[in-house]
Amino acid sequence: YLVAISAATKRDIARMVPKALDHVLVVHPGFDPEVQEPPAEEQMARVKDKFDLPKRYILYLGSTRPNKNLERMLDGFEELLSRHPEESDLRWVMVLKPDRFFDPFFATVRRKGLLRRVHIFDQVTELEKRVFYANAQLLYFATKFEGFGLPVLEAQGMGVPVLASTHASLPEVTGRGGVLVDPDDKDSMADGLESLLYDAELRKEVVEKGFQNITRFSWEAAARETVNMYEHLLK
Repeated sequence: YLVAISAATKRDIARMVPKALDHVLVVHPGFDPEVQEPPAEEQMARVKDKFDLPKRYILYLGSTRPNKNLERMLDGFEELLSRHPEESDLRWVMVLKPDRFFDPFFATVRRKGLLRRVHIFDQVTELEKRVFYANAQLLYFATKFEGFGLPVLEAQGMGVPVLASTHASLPEVTGRGGVLVDPDDKDSMADGLESLLYDAELRKEVVEKGFQNITRFSWEAAARETVNMYEHLLK
């Protein structure tokens, strides 16, 4: 048997090895409730000062690997800015793991003249990450391939609106607690950004449904399903 972290991953495995379909079990990872703990005011102030966080920003956390779709996401952000030139203070804050794909992406940011609008940071501590979430306008996560997509749950747990994509596991993980967009279409992404930035009722609805969504994921459930699998195998 194989354990997959999402139904999307199970489908991918079965696509490559059709005979494995009946031997793949889906066990979703849990969500750590500690992520929901809001940072103290002094911690918030210290981290904001350390990183000079902008007052208004959308947030991305991850890598620059091709599956993350960052160049197309950058197109969506650029389209949003072209529609709303009055948004002079809006930034895209990115927390990135350094990898070999970073330089080409950074070159694209420079070529588009967006160096002042895109703020890139190296890895941060768990506390600092919570501050980044807590002050974000929304999570921008229109990636093309995720086995699971933990940042979606982290954002939902912090009460941050989520913009995710219609691809791979993201609809499964996001549930009804987010806006889903076509990651290949810059206009779709710009539309999603607009809706979450300017529609207060939608933001409220998405946040409420996000809190409901994270209750589907717990380490207790993951442990129970894993034990059930072992018990089945030992019969």
